[in-house]
Amino acid sequence: MRKQVLSIIPYYGGKAKMNDLIVDMLDYDNTDIYVEPFGGGARTLLNKPRHKLECMNDLSTGLQALFTVLTKEDTTKQLMDFLYKTSFTSEWFNWALDYRNSIEDNAVGEIKRQMIAFINKTAPDLWIEFKKDSRSVYIDNALQALDITTNERKKAQVLLRKYLALKGRKDLQELNFNEAFNNKDYDKIKHAAATFIVYQMSRDAMGKYFSKLRFKDDNAYHNRVDNLLEASYRLKGVQITALDAYEFFNDDEDTVINNPKAMVYCDPTYLSEADVDTYIKSKDDYNPGVVYKNYWTYSEHEMFLRKIQIANCKMLVSNYRDRTRLYDRYLNSDYGWKSIEYNTVTTIGGGASSRTEVLWYNY
Repeated sequence: MRKQVLSIIPYYGGKAKMNDLIVDMLDYDNTDIYVEPFGGGARTLLNKPRHKLECMNDLSTGLQALFTVLTKEDTTKQLMDFLYKTSFTSEWFNWALDYRNSIEDNAVGEIKRQMIAFINKTAPDLWIEFKKDSRSVYIDNALQALDITTNERKKAQVLLRKYLALKGRKDLQELNFNEAFNNKDYDKIKHAAATFIVYQMSRDAMGKYFSKLRFKDDNAYHNRVDNLLEASYRLKGVQITALDAYEFFNDDEDTVINNPKAMVYCDPTYLSEADVDTYIKSKDDYNPGVVYKNYWTYSEHEMFLRKIQIANCKMLVSNYRDRTRLYDRYLNSDYGWKSIEYNTVTTIGGGASSRTEVLWYNY
């Protein structure tokens, strides 16, 4: 019988109920590299046997900070010492939410900010020129991941249009969100603590609203802090990144999906019925912008499937089977894929509904 599931934070869409199945399905005999491009709470990585090399990725800079801190013994102790001084109250939750959001908890958003600064500094007249084009043009799916206003989205569309034209320049290619943290005011321990608190104390682990029902008292909350020590032991040596998941699925010869010694587990955002309805009716994309900050639209799911359809690595993918059977159209026996179903129950706001998860795998 497997020991109790190791967990750092609860995470909406996490695979607590089916974790044993996923862990057992991973290939250990023929692979020595393990990658999770959509890490979230990293429940699978935390509870699986080790591969020689392991990488956990998530676009959230808050999750990147939390998991990076936990890869080292000294920073784990600093984090735990900080958290033991906090308590299970709405005041601490609000502090954490404000702190996390002040850092712009989205790597794509940070890159967007840097691109704006870059263009304003190197070619300020271009900003005025491109603002004249206010047409709503679908340029980059990453825009859908940004929690920004309509006007900001229009500006970002303009910026990305220019970015696509300039991306061959070396100085722009080297931009990355880590530059934002190279200043004296950034505190990775506080950033990690804020991320931990936001998910531990929030309703349905969505990281948005405080729930007084999450813990009975401070002792119960601090018991979750105790778990970080064991998690730290497991994360030692794991590479933590905060990249757009598409970075793992590009066409470069040395990318992970072209490595037959790699085991890749993909758990992208759910393809909802609202996505499907909107796409069928208008061939446009629906984005609720509520459950996930870095939400994938129908088009982005399809782009992802095209990229992994003939992957040379060992790959396991989880999602729902929608009525257009999008995943089945790409991940089927013609391309060496198989699938199994798993009946589970999802809960939001105290309600519960039955759902069928599907696992597709190519080995």
